[in-house]
Parts: sequence; structure tokens; C-alpha cells
Amino acid sequence: MPDESQDPSANTQAFRAFAQQNEPAEPARNNLVLIIGGAAAVLVVVVVVVVVAFLVM
Repeated sequence: MPDESQDPSANTQAFRAFAQQNEPAEPARNNLVLIIGGAAAVLVVVVVVVVVAFLVM
């Protein structure tokens, strides 16, 4: 059963080329988006607590 792709470990030069491949760096997450999301989550929790407290009275 022939393989469709070459095994890089079968050839030292191919393995070195495979091992030294540069993976694309993941883009850094924007801290502003994280801060806005956290603030929105806190705001939702506060609104829910206030509404529940108002309904209980």
C-alpha cells in the first residue's frame, strides 16, 4: 500500500527541512476586545442581580 505523502523521517535532509518549518504565528489577541467583553459580562451580571432584587421586593 503506497503512501501518498513522503515520510520525512525516512530521509535526514527531508526530516530537517520538515522540523525547521516555520509555523505561522497566531495573531496576538487584542486586549481591548478582552476588556470590553469582560466589562459587558460584568454589566449583564449586575443588571440580572438588580432585576432579580427588584422583583423579590
